Amino acid sequence: MSTINLPHILYFKHDHSTTVPCTEEIAKVFKANYTPISSITELFRSIETSNESTNIVFHIGILEKENITLEKFVSMLRVASDYANTTVNIAAIITKKTTFEMTQRLKNNHVSISLDVADWPIEVASQGVEFVKGTILYPEEILHRDLPKKPLSIYFREDWKTHVTPAMLDNINHSSFDVAYCTNWYQLDQALEQQPHQLIFHIDMLERLAVTIPEIMSMIHIRLRMANLDIPVAVSIDPTVSQTTIKELRRAGVFGLTFSSTHWGPDETINGINALLDRVPYWPKHILDQLPTDTPKKPKPKKSGEITLSPRQTEVLELIKSRGLGNKQIARTLGISESTVKMHVGDIMTAYGVRSRVQLAVLSQ
Repeated sequence: MSTINLPHILYFKHDHSTTVPCTEEIAKVFKANYTPISSITELFRSIETSNESTNIVFHIGILEKENITLEKFVSMLRVASDYANTTVNIAAIITKKTTFEMTQRLKNNHVSISLDVADWPIEVASQGVEFVKGTILYPEEILHRDLPKKPLSIYFREDWKTHVTPAMLDNINHSSFDVAYCTNWYQLDQALEQQPHQLIFHIDMLERLAVTIPEIMSMIHIRLRMANLDIPVAVSIDPTVSQTTIKELRRAGVFGLTFSSTHWGPDETINGINALLDRVPYWPKHILDQLPTDTPKKPKPKKSGEITLSPRQTEVLELIKSRGLGNKQIARTLGISESTVKMHVGDIMTAYGVRSRVQLAVLSQ
């Protein structure tokens, strides 16, 4: 290909058999040259040898193929560019099968959005190359018009109303996915007709239905086949679940885990759901190592005045105590949503038994 004075892009996609070769004519249309990259190793090697700036485009399909979440992949790219002492501009090529939820996560992670030429006219798709200027492109009108809306997640738990707090419901309502709550098999069958993206059942359903793990998985998969659905099934657990049970879940074909926000905080719950949305099995060692090795013993009562907070709750409390920040300022500082901050503050106040931020700031000293 002839050399022309245009920006250079590293294009990461596993299979480049359908990638248009970068001829001089194509480069002029896209206003950039590009080099096809087929593996993470090759991509990182190219970042290491870059000069002052690196422009990276990855096809959205590589997340599933690499078995990695969007957030972790983007973090790896930025760490590699920092190590190489180079700036990095990142864009993702999406297709018309990409969910609207995923585009919001791309935007939240400061990843520009480009459109696949297989789904959009090349004149429209080529506009995505503007990201090399450091601009985060988010063609909202096209995304709203052409992409699937919020993915639907089924939550199967008989007593979900007892455990899903109003604060958590508010957080879910402002999230990038919808939830259909089911308390029995009939409601589950009805929800499956809505073409859900995934299904989560709580571990308590084993006792409620008087079934084993293989039995409930068999019953669920029969229903999925009848509904002509091929979606992952995950299980929501509490801290009392033993590591022996975790092994049984794996053997039964459970795709991954999600975690109770009451015990591990909403951030960990969201991590599990995001992994499920990305079709990445989520079995985090840092949580599984905390689970009892066998039937759990009854927990000893806490000593008077003993308060245990999650790492994120501790960060929120410190910003309230030391800097007197409001929810919006805390959200901006920690890079999380304001509704998540509200949930953390409410849980912290409950833990300390106070009703105002002033009381909290005083009593937590």
